[in-house]
Amino acid sequence: MVLGGVLGIGLAALIIPSLSAASGGIISLPTVPWETWAIGLTVMLVIGALIGLMPALRAMRLNIVDALADR
Repeated sequence: MVLGGVLGIGLAALIIPSLSAASGGIISLPTVPWETWAIGLTVMLVIGALIGLMPALRAMRLNIVDALADR
């Protein structure tokens, strides 16, 4: 989850300045500030924790024998 988000924000941070420069000033896009990185990382971590919570709780309640027998 986090790897994909970091790659997406990183690509945006790399592509936006080059796209603005290549357009000759016609397209003026803002850069990706550190606040966007912080908010993005926070959202990625929260979503990852929420998605992983249910399988972790289920695995915690499983008996080891049942888990290994795939029941």
